[in-house]
Amino acid sequence: MKGAGFRKGASVALAFATVLCGCSGGASQDMVEELAALRSGLQDLRDREQIRELLVEYGRRIDARDFAGFGQLFVEDGEYVSAGTTSRGPEAIAAFLEDIFQRNPSGIASPNFHVFFNETIDVEGDQAHAVSMSFFVVPGERGAPQVLMLGSYDDELVRDEDGSWKFRRRVVRGELPAPRSAPTQP
Repeated sequence: MKGAGFRKGASVALAFATVLCGCSGGASQDMVEELAALRSGLQDLRDREQIRELLVEYGRRIDARDFAGFGQLFVEDGEYVSAGTTSRGPEAIAAFLEDIFQRNPSGIASPNFHVFFNETIDVEGDQAHAVSMSFFVVPGERGAPQVLMLGSYDDELVRDEDGSWKFRRRVVRGELPAPRSAPTQP
């Protein structure tokens, strides 16, 4: 299970802090407030880690050509904006992506991979905003890895009913080389 080590460590730290508060003969208001701040900070870290996992899962699903699974990363009314096209809902998003990869208008060689970095995540309750970047790596001469594109992502995320984070809206932009008018690989 992803993040289990982090959750266990956080739980141990929280239990230790609780024991310390209890050993002092009663928790003062300062200790109660400090414990609440620790809990809030731990939840923020958990949320950020779950969102990072979602951002990486996006790449894993595309790279595996798991289009149905890719669509499930979005809420029911989620939007995916790429190459001047907006797709709405998991099924439409999956179909859009599958069509682009099947047509392969850019003639991109396989296998190809997304490498993500520079994420900034701001969490506010059950909503979050994230920006990140990726390299799109393809086979170059003699099969050597070649960075084909630098992409950027602007995300609106929400915590779903089951507690997991999903995309509400993801905007994909090709940064380098300069964007083309024809759809490119997302």
